[in-house]
Amino acid sequence: MIRYLETFYRHRLLTVTPLILAVGITVGIALAQPRMYESSARIWFYGAALTGTAPGQPYTSAAEQQSGVLRELLNSRTFCTKVGHRGPLAGYLASGSTIPSNVVAALGARLGLARFTGPSGSVDERVYDVLSQKIEVTTIGPQVVAIRFAAPDPGVAQGTLQALVAQFSDEILGNLHGQAQAAVDFFNQQVKTQAAEVSADNDKVAAYVKAHPKAGASDADLVSLQHTAELASQQYDQSLLELDQAKSDLAAETSAAGAGFRAIDAPNLPDRPTGFLGLVLRALAAGILAGLFISGFTVLALTAADSSLRRPEEVRGALGLRTVGSIPRVRQRWG
Repeated sequence: MIRYLETFYRHRLLTVTPLILAVGITVGIALAQPRMYESSARIWFYGAALTGTAPGQPYTSAAEQQSGVLRELLNSRTFCTKVGHRGPLAGYLASGSTIPSNVVAALGARLGLARFTGPSGSVDERVYDVLSQKIEVTTIGPQVVAIRFAAPDPGVAQGTLQALVAQFSDEILGNLHGQAQAAVDFFNQQVKTQAAEVSADNDKVAAYVKAHPKAGASDADLVSLQHTAELASQQYDQSLLELDQAKSDLAAETSAAGAGFRAIDAPNLPDRPTGFLGLVLRALAAGILAGLFISGFTVLALTAADSSLRRPEEVRGALGLRTVGSIPRVRQRWG
């Protein structure tokens, strides 16, 4: 341990330089990152179609279900591309304004810094990379989902989040509309089928009565035909009720209120950067750790390469000779 300390004191500049350089580089990278402005929104899910229990997940809340749906959509290139072009993100990335280079982005990602993509790849690919990585989706309670997005430009942050909420609403409405339209089509077919059966059963009753004018309430065949016709009429009435309900659902789900959710906190326009101090502190900590590692390795290497003898006991260990005497270092004091 003493030899390591001696090596450090003999080569102080050489061992401290890596620490200074590492801190300077990491903090410089942090300062070179664009200031990030974060916009946030909260969505409240209240519709019965959205708050039902998922199969096999009896304790999953509506917020957990729908946050999972949103995360899956964010893994879709089609959805991300629609959001990017619906909002300002695609144009912003196409302009290349204030977006770090690939080297800075890679180093920043290693240090947990800003993760905006560089200028490589098509605009749609870069939109997908940004949205799939930087959109944060969290649940707040059983029915509220919070969404956050940070960008170097506050207008881009707000506009992109607005486009995301609008596109998500369209996706939910489109899905619900498709289900409701399928139900309407199904019950329309059911009504047509039941109407044909009612007409056929009534014709059978009329034909039997015409063929057996003296048949009365005691005629088993007539009673059976009448019962069949009555059941067909009841099923027809039930199908009409279900068709009306399906049409009402279809009409309700063509509006935003029919989607079963609404934004209780619209995306805000951020007025100040967020997380910059934490960014610098993380960079400082990373630089100190990296610098200490390099400096420690340097001390070990210099100590291993040093073959000089400084103490009497080291002579016997290195040369196998007994020390006859030693001359102490005398520090001359001037006064």
